[in-house]
Amino acid sequence: MSETTVPATSRSFLQEYVLRVVRSIRRIAVFCLLIAVATAVYSLVVEERYTVYSLVMVPQGQGTAGMGALASIAGRATGGGLGLDLGDMLGTPSSPDIDLAFQVMTSRMVMEELIGRYDLMTVLKVPHMERAVEKLGRRINVSITPEGFIGFSIQGWTPEKTAAMA
Repeated sequence: MSETTVPATSRSFLQEYVLRVVRSIRRIAVFCLLIAVATAVYSLVVEERYTVYSLVMVPQGQGTAGMGALASIAGRATGGGLGLDLGDMLGTPSSPDIDLAFQVMTSRMVMEELIGRYDLMTVLKVPHMERAVEKLGRRINVSITPEGFIGFSIQGWTPEKTAAMA
C-alpha cells in the first residue's frame, strides 16, 4: 500500500493548523519548559511578602467623642501626609470624623511611628527617615470605601510583623 498525500490546495484550514502545530511541537515544548524553569527560579529568588487588609469603622455620633486623641495627633502631624486628597474621591461619604481619621492614618507621624516601633529602617535598608517613609508609603494603601469605612492594607515581610503593624 502506498501513502497518498493531499495537495496543499485541497487541505482545509483546520488541517493546515494541525500540521503547523505538529511541525513546531518541539518549539512549543521547549518554550513551555523555559517558562516553567523561569517561574521556578523567580519564585525562589523573590522575597516573600504578606498582606494584611483591615477595615476600620469610625464612630459617628454627636460631636467627636472618641476622636479627641486622633484630633491631637492630627494637629501635630500637619503637612506630612501621603499626598492623598479626599476631594478626588467622588462618591465616598464624607464627614469630619472620617476625614480626620483618614488624615491621621495617612500622616507622616504614623509612618514614622511604625518605622521606629518595628525597626523598619534596618529591614528596608535605608539610612534616612525620608527614604524609609517613602519606601513604607509604597507598601501601605489607605482608602475610604463607599460604605464609609476606612480600609487599609499593609505589605510586610513576616506574617506576625505585618499583622502587628496593621
